[in-house]
Amino acid sequence: MRNQSRYAYHVTHAFISVILEGVPRSHLCRVTLLLHTNLKKMKNVLLILAITACATQINAQNVAEKNVPVAVTAAFARSYPAVANAQWNQHGDNFEATYDIDKVDMCITYAPNGNLIKTEMEVPVASLPDGVIEYVYKNYDKEEIKEAKKCTDSKGVVTYAAKVKGEDLIFDNYGNYVMKMES
Repeated sequence: MRNQSRYAYHVTHAFISVILEGVPRSHLCRVTLLLHTNLKKMKNVLLILAITACATQINAQNVAEKNVPVAVTAAFARSYPAVANAQWNQHGDNFEATYDIDKVDMCITYAPNGNLIKTEMEVPVASLPDGVIEYVYKNYDKEEIKEAKKCTDSKGVVTYAAKVKGEDLIFDNYGNYVMKMES
């Protein structure tokens, strides 16, 4: 291999090893060699993968509780004193605690100053407002709702999220369709 080609191989290998963390080294080398030999064809794919990987890392990062602002952990402890196993993530400037209470997935998001932004709670699909079920039945060819959440913002406004075909459909408190978000 020429020096430039060898450099491209090593850069490709390093990139793939980050994306496929935990994959055996022999598999990484095969994937890297395959990508390297088809590099001209794969240039756009690699660029898209790099941008996606960076955007994912920027969008949500796991954070140790000691790195969460004191105002946030204090607000969380005041509201949920019995929760000791929360997992913290950072989304932009905001901090999100994920935990479960009685086997129900819960999520609460705070601003860095400790102000509540929203809460999310997993709910049974059957508890969604009738309008949600009707909308999905009519517009998604009777597709199954995979997951349902009840979301409450800091002002007490309730919305519902229904995951259908990899999309989060958002509805108001009465079951009226509001918008679609890619998951």
